[in-house]
Amino acid sequence: FFLDNRSYSQLLIAGKSAADTQKDYTIGTMELYRAIIKYLQETDVIVITRNMTPNEVAQHAISSIPQYKKGIIETTNIFNRIFYGIQKANEKEYNITYQLLLDITSNITPYEKSYEGFGYGGIH
Repeated sequence: FFLDNRSYSQLLIAGKSAADTQKDYTIGTMELYRAIIKYLQETDVIVITRNMTPNEVAQHAISSIPQYKKGIIETTNIFNRIFYGIQKANEKEYNITYQLLLDITSNITPYEKSYEGFGYGGIH
């Protein structure tokens, strides 16, 4: 389910649309969680391989960006509960997931990694 071929932007739009227009916080939360994972993948923070569980992905993310450990654990638990059908998400859980997405995307940019060996360190 993490090998979704949609981009971060497409997942973000799908998540916000589900919550904002349909008040479907379950779909909204799942899509935002996938958007977080896709963003981390697109910014080379984590590498996703086939058959990884949400918990395995979370552990990889935590090892790369430990400052987000609490949020990653919390949103992964929310995702697991709704993805595996134990419960539906509510607006509070959607907002928790959305806040983590905002925190990560505002602090981890696509060009944050240093490429000094290649003669540049990002966008100039």
